[in-house]
Order: sequence, then C-alpha cells, then structure tokens
Amino acid sequence: AIATNDADLRARFGEDLQGNTYLDIDGLRKEMETWKFPLHMIDFETTAVALPMYKGMRPYEQVAFQFSHHIIEKTTDGGYTIRHAGQYLNEDVQKFPNFEFVRHLREELTKDDGTIFRYATHENSILRAIYRQLEASDEADKDELMAFIDSITYLKDDKVYVHIGERNMVDLQEVVKRYYYQY
Repeated sequence: AIATNDADLRARFGEDLQGNTYLDIDGLRKEMETWKFPLHMIDFETTAVALPMYKGMRPYEQVAFQFSHHIIEKTTDGGYTIRHAGQYLNEDVQKFPNFEFVRHLREELTKDDGTIFRYATHENSILRAIYRQLEASDEADKDELMAFIDSITYLKDDKVYVHIGERNMVDLQEVVKRYYYQY
C-alpha cells in the first residue's frame, strides 16, 4: 500500500528508520506535491558496442532498442493504480531503431502533461545522444522529434545547465539522495 499522508509515512517508517537511516518525510512530501498526475515511469534498454551495428554509425554510438512505460494514476477513492501503459521493442535488427524509438516514446508521453520519471541519468543521456543523431539526419520529422526531446530533457555544458525542458524528467535517484539519509 502507498502511504498517502505524513501520518501514514511516519507510522510506516518512523522518523528514524533503523538507527542510522533517516527519511525526510516533510521535504519529500513537499516535493511530491509538485508532481502532476498521471505519473509516467520510463526505463530504456540500450547498447553501445565497439563494432557499429548500422551503416554510418561510429564505434560505441548509442542504440536504443527497448523502453517500458508505466503509469501511476489517482483513483476516485484517494488511492492509486499502477499499470503498464506501453512499450517499444525493435524487432527488426536490420533497421536502425533510434528515431522510431523516439516516435513511440513521444506517442506514449504526449497524451497528457503528467510528470515523467527516470532513475539516474541514463534516459536523459540517451535522448540527448539521439537528439544529436537527429540533427545530422534527414528525417522528415526531425524538428518535431528534437523539440519533443528538448521538452523532457536537460542539457549541461561543463556542469552548467544550458537547457532544462519545460517537462524535464524527474530523476528519482536524486530524489532519494535528497530525502533518504544513511549516516
């Protein structure tokens, strides 16, 4: 069961979880209040091999061949439901998948404006790599795909943010680092 308020969290976890672990319930709750439902959880599977898999690729260039997409929705009784919403799997190993991958991801994530989540930087890094591939491509819809990527990612230059998308994905690893302490 998902704890739905501070009292539920405190009852379930306590302020001090195991003597040397602490959960900042108030800080986490405040951050969670900024999230917009439905919540979108995405996870990518990729590869970057020494011998390029497709014509025109460089060694170790990213290939995104699968993603999964789950949605958490609020129910009318104040609870939550979690469902597998969609996925993409490149089944044609002869075809470079990255642009079709982004098309499918865009189709999944543009049905509403709910918050999108990832864990760590992988998904952001992969989308930024595909952005660069699109820039060099002659795809008819590359501008739309690049705009979509821009809308859900960030870009850093020498540790300084030069771009943060209006719907930038929330990094759950950073959330854990901010609110869950072991000392």
